[in-house]
Amino acid sequence: MKKSKTTILEIADQAGVSPATVSRVLNHRSLVKADTISKVEEAMRTLGYSSGSGNTSGIDNVPVIILNIPDTNTIFYHEIVRGAKQAAKTHDCHIIINEANLRSDDAEPLCKLAKRIQAFGLVMVNSVSESFLSHLSSVCPVVQCCEHNDNTRFSYVSIDDYSAAKLAADHLISCGCKKIAFLNGPSSYKYSRERYRGFLDSMNAAGLPVVDRWVCPVPDVSYDLALASAQRLLDDQDRPDAFVTVSDILAMAVINAASHYHLTVPDDIMVTGFDNIAISKMMNPTITTVSQPRYQMGYTAIELLCDTVAHPGSNPRCINMNTELIVRASTSKN
Repeated sequence: MKKSKTTILEIADQAGVSPATVSRVLNHRSLVKADTISKVEEAMRTLGYSSGSGNTSGIDNVPVIILNIPDTNTIFYHEIVRGAKQAAKTHDCHIIINEANLRSDDAEPLCKLAKRIQAFGLVMVNSVSESFLSHLSSVCPVVQCCEHNDNTRFSYVSIDDYSAAKLAADHLISCGCKKIAFLNGPSSYKYSRERYRGFLDSMNAAGLPVVDRWVCPVPDVSYDLALASAQRLLDDQDRPDAFVTVSDILAMAVINAASHYHLTVPDDIMVTGFDNIAISKMMNPTITTVSQPRYQMGYTAIELLCDTVAHPGSNPRCINMNTELIVRASTSKN
């Protein structure tokens, strides 16, 4: 019995091109070279599907982009998702959110998903290896967002985490702080390693000691875990006089831990956060933080993906967006 529906994957196999290329022929023909269009159309004819009238009723032709993020509950990712959705809408694409905190080099489950839905492309927000990305790219084009690999052949959009964290630490030092603690995220993430490097260089440049017990990696960006770490550091006569944290959530935990010990922010303890999420200006005191353009990063990741699809074989584009230190009450005694 003849199948009633030809799939993009079947046409791609027949034509010797990627599923994303078939989607471009069906939806964005102007982006595809004439000889590639001919290959795809010949494959369609061979499989009994005709696109001569522009009728696509016999094929599922809506481009679908997978956005892979570690955790949908983490506030940081919400603006990235919103920006990505807006950009996808602009390009007449749909987005599906794949939530998976990828801890191994097993890319097969994500590859199977991409094949099953005949994905137009994939935006990775997770921290994964080069081999992981290579495996994924054999199925569909891949772009990284926030987390990325150095010297990679894949396009990415991110920020300069090193410089941003160094700026936050420099600010605390300029405020007269000399005993500065560092609350970090999981070391498996590039942002954690780079922000710690920025903190170290700031402290070394100022001739200030980095006390090992005041450097606390938090296994997840978790308020409860950060609160426990901050309380441990503050429950000591020789306590820090400031904290650089890699998330506003962690900064909020430090402020509340200080209150538990009847310490005031910023008079007794100064605190900087990171991300400029909404809660950073709702806290009392408001949190000095590094603002990064999360919405724009999500939007740009989709733009990079569509550009990658439109120009296969082109050199990767690596974009670092600007950040800004927003000084608020948690570091200002005025």
